[in-house]
Amino acid sequence: MPDNKGVIQSFIAKLNARDFPGAAAFMTLDCVHHTQGLGGGDVVGRDAWLALVRGLWVSFPDRSIEVHQIIGEGERVAARLTWTGIHKGEFSGIPPTGRPVEVNGISVFAMRDGTIVEHWIEQDILALHQQLGAAPGQTHNWPKT
Repeated sequence: MPDNKGVIQSFIAKLNARDFPGAAAFMTLDCVHHTQGLGGGDVVGRDAWLALVRGLWVSFPDRSIEVHQIIGEGERVAARLTWTGIHKGEFSGIPPTGRPVEVNGISVFAMRDGTIVEHWIEQDILALHQQLGAAPGQTHNWPKT
C-alpha cells in the first residue's frame, strides 16, 4: 500500500515551492476538489485546479502552507493546516489590501494507488474576510497544538 500521508506531504511541499504542475502530478486527471468558500462549487480536473491555484497565488503571492497534523487511514488522509500570506491581488472581488492573513483549515483527501482522486477543502473563510476588512467582527488566533 502506498504511503498516502507521504504523498500529501509531498503535494503540499510542491505547493509551497510554487511548483503547481509538480503538485498536480499527484492527482488524477479528473480529480474533484470541493472548494468551500473559494468561488463555490466543485473544481473538476487538473487544468481547472491549476487555474484556481494560480489565481490564489496571484492574490497571495507569498502564500505558505504549514501542516500541523496529518492523519491517514487506508485511502483517506486528513491534514490540519494554516496558510499565511499578504493580500497583494484581487481575491473574491476584494481589491488588494496589503494585509497579512492567517487562515486555518482542514483538507481531506481520497486516494487511489497513491494518487489524489478527490479533495475536500474546508477553511475559515469568514476569518479571512475579517482579516481583509471585508466582513465585520474579530478574528481569533487560536493556539496551535
